[in-house]
Amino acid sequence: MKYLLIVNPTSGSRAQQNNIEYVISYFERHGLELSVIYTEYAGHAEKITKKACESDYDCIIGGGGDGTINEVLNGIIGSSKKMGIIPWGTGNVFAKEMSFPRSLRKICKMIRKGRSLRIDVARSNNRYFLLMCGAGFDAYMIKQIQSLGLKKRLGQVVFFLGALKAITKYSYPPIEVEIDKKIRERGTFALVSNTSRYGVYFTISPRANPFDGLLDVFIYKKSGYLAMLGLIFRVAFTFFHFNALSLFPIFMKRAAVYQARSVRISSSRYVHTQLDGELSGNLPVEIECVPSAVEFILPRRAIKKYFKMKIN
Repeated sequence: MKYLLIVNPTSGSRAQQNNIEYVISYFERHGLELSVIYTEYAGHAEKITKKACESDYDCIIGGGGDGTINEVLNGIIGSSKKMGIIPWGTGNVFAKEMSFPRSLRKICKMIRKGRSLRIDVARSNNRYFLLMCGAGFDAYMIKQIQSLGLKKRLGQVVFFLGALKAITKYSYPPIEVEIDKKIRERGTFALVSNTSRYGVYFTISPRANPFDGLLDVFIYKKSGYLAMLGLIFRVAFTFFHFNALSLFPIFMKRAAVYQARSVRISSSRYVHTQLDGELSGNLPVEIECVPSAVEFILPRRAIKKYFKMKIN
């Protein structure tokens, strides 16, 4: 097996260089060929991955946060290469979703063992995503987080600071959502999820999983900062109970929830969008599920869990 590790040097902690040296030494001890390339700018990981897919690498590993993983994903789509990740970012949402071990040694062992499943991804216009696409408030919130410039120092806390900064500034323009070219809804915030987690500790779409050939769609219908504050409170409550949103029947009247193979989101006004936690442009977007698109190296427990789901 021949491996390529693509590292975002700006992700994670200051101890990352020691971690990289550990990974290199681990692969050397087990007689495996590993190359390491550092990214130099946004979008570089995707270019590196596309070039690597034309070579004799067997597995391409993304070392960084969810944004770096998204770039590697967009580069590997359409190839037969296996994809692995070493979660070195602030969020690492997909790693949490798939119950990755915390130990770097165990993650290296997992990659070396190479157990994998083909997972679904989604395409939004000409970009692929692994986790989610958000339109409206959450994308605007991410823009506010970028302006704070504190993500690396404060980690997950910065998302709450960004939400508080955004909540009174956002104008809540109306959004139109079309489900499978049949159902039409209107709201002020839409989230299309391929996985269940929204951030490391929270969820909006607890049923979503990247093996069912479907996307989970959440549409929030209310507008204004008080209504959005209520949504933030209820999402925060999922830290204690993963299905907490369903515990608020009055709240659910303010939202619509669907499963779909395709979704179109549009607005007559300028509305930001985000893919996997990174700003990606503005509406309109055409989103569709791409089933079994990538061969992904995963922990044994995740493979057992989702393989049972696929055969039942």
